[in-house]
Amino acid sequence: MTSTPESNNTTATESVARTATAVQYTITDLEAAINHWRQQHPAPRDSMALCPEAAALAEHYAGMIVFRQNRFELNQLSPSAHAAFVSAQTALASQHSALQPQTPLPRAA
Repeated sequence: MTSTPESNNTTATESVARTATAVQYTITDLEAAINHWRQQHPAPRDSMALCPEAAALAEHYAGMIVFRQNRFELNQLSPSAHAAFVSAQTALASQHSALQPQTPLPRAA
């Protein structure tokens, strides 16, 4: 199959768009998500077990430590870690916005 210049341009454009929109998160974001789940489902006093969500995130966290990585993208997470991270980020963002004072918008003159 031969490719046309248009199809090559589309592919290049799509590739650039995907790269430009890729969001990177920090290891600190991952730690916050793990801590969120630890607060939601604390381990019993005589156990050091993590809930499934925190455990899925901790597995990726350990890999980042071993390979000295500071950033990651969502597509690098396992499906269970991805769901846990997105859910924690949503909950943390909602908690953060609830703590912000509601400032009225300035009135137009």
